[in-house]
Amino acid sequence: MGESIDTELVSAGDIARIAGVTRSAISQWGRRYTNFPAPIATTAGGRVWLREDIIHWLVKTGRLQGGEE
Repeated sequence: MGESIDTELVSAGDIARIAGVTRSAISQWGRRYTNFPAPIATTAGGRVWLREDIIHWLVKTGRLQGGEE
């Protein structure tokens, strides 16, 4: 069982780890780039995104550091 990559959710901290940047960079990307994926929900732990959307954006913009985790 388990979710497919299409429905896996990631937090700002997860995105930061995947991209090799700080969490504050994720907030800045969200404000600065209109094509940065929109979060799909806000939970008690903060905003969450679809992992597939984030990976696609990171690859498209050349921000994926050293490949996917």
